[in-house]
Amino acid sequence: MHGKLIVLAMMALLLGGCASKKPYPYNPKHSFALNTMRAAGALVIKDNKRLPGDTMLVDAAVQGSLGAAGSLATVANISSGLAGGLWALESLFSNKKDMESFPFIFGWEAKGDLSEEQVIEKSTERLRAAFAAAREATVWPDVFEAGDVEIDSTGRFTSSFDLSGDLCSGDFRCCYEFWWTSLEDKDRQRMRTPECFADKERVPILARISDRTIWERNPKIFKHVPQPTVLPDVDFFVELSKQLPEEYFIYLPPWNGINGPSVRREDGSLTRLMIPILIQQGQIHLFVKPAK
Repeated sequence: MHGKLIVLAMMALLLGGCASKKPYPYNPKHSFALNTMRAAGALVIKDNKRLPGDTMLVDAAVQGSLGAAGSLATVANISSGLAGGLWALESLFSNKKDMESFPFIFGWEAKGDLSEEQVIEKSTERLRAAFAAAREATVWPDVFEAGDVEIDSTGRFTSSFDLSGDLCSGDFRCCYEFWWTSLEDKDRQRMRTPECFADKERVPILARISDRTIWERNPKIFKHVPQPTVLPDVDFFVELSKQLPEEYFIYLPPWNGINGPSVRREDGSLTRLMIPILIQQGQIHLFVKPAK
């Protein structure tokens, strides 16, 4: 997949007559994850530096610093050449809020003879089916049961499902959901097709994911009861990505002190994800500068 991003400049010419934006050029100084996010329109996030001799991703993936237990390697294959301990986590973000502050699904669908609205409809059905399949494929904790996937009749929420269990039947609601942004959404308007997909005219796809999977039913409860980390969020989104073509990606931001996905430790327990990750067809890509 990485080699496909480095293509001849002729690719830009192929698309030039079909779209108003030129393809996003691959920058070999950036990681695959950062190149993809830049094409998606993200402006703030950046790669972290790799320390000399640092080649293994272990504890830093979960806790943001060495010495804490946990590894992303237990939930998906780490991208070859991109794995590396992450340092100076705060350097990945700024105070400016941008699209990378939130989890989302994005991609580029071939347009063909369809209108943009028809492409969006096609993509919506694709994602609905993937959402339902990922719910079935995910191994939920024994105390939880995943409910049916529902489609909001208003059209705002594309798909959602609740989980039932002791935790979710009391003060908290456990729910996975996503919704499409409109065709006029400013974030979607920033998207440019990556060079590797510029062989044909593409329509950018952007769907927001809820930034919480566990919601307090009474806002006052959150001040007294820490939000638990019991749902395998990264597991679910890895399974979701396996159901989608290579032109689709899932971006998950790190825990921000209030919201953020959970990730599985090597011992099977769950904790907060402390670094941003990009998921594509079951593979996790990291925002780490390529080794020179």
